[in-house]
Amino acid sequence: MDSVASVVGSPVLATKHNLALTAAPVETAIAVSILAVLLGVYYMMNRRPKYDLNKMEGAWHNALPVLGNVLELLTPNFHRKFLEWSDKYGGINRFKFLWHDVVLVTDPAALGVIMGRGEHAIDKAFETYAPINKMCDPHGEPNLLTAAADERWKAIRKAVAVSFSAQNIKKKFPMILQHVNEVVKRSAKLGPVASIDVDQTALRV
Repeated sequence: MDSVASVVGSPVLATKHNLALTAAPVETAIAVSILAVLLGVYYMMNRRPKYDLNKMEGAWHNALPVLGNVLELLTPNFHRKFLEWSDKYGGINRFKFLWHDVVLVTDPAALGVIMGRGEHAIDKAFETYAPINKMCDPHGEPNLLTAAADERWKAIRKAVAVSFSAQNIKKKFPMILQHVNEVVKRSAKLGPVASIDVDQTALRV
């Protein structure tokens, strides 16, 4: 009986042994992953910001670890929180969105400089406009509104700007009005209970 038990039991022991060997790498991988996440969080919380952001006033002084000032913005009227911070800290202030530093600019004079074309202007952020590029182009290529203001962009804008001058737009008013009236007449013939696809209708103008 002992010999039979040993023969029958050996596969069971071998299976448990194999399971133990398999579980060890999995547990190690989980432990390493958790350690990596903790180290990443620690780095994000303790890294020094670029430039002189520490000299800037703002709600970041009261930011929570990892979450930053997100909890204060979890409201439909989060724009009022921006207004509150601007009244308290000035038209250029800093807050934390999670662990990211955000500079909030509400000062009209500063916005004019930043969004202008002078030497102190800041170009479009590629990461911010990348999702818009994907929505507008199947290959995610930037367009005239989202592309960086390089020499190529300036040349295209200069050529396109002529078409949108006030004089050229006025010349097209009669044609635009004619097409709009045609669309209105066709829509009226469908009757008041008809369902009209506004997007497709606008493409016909």
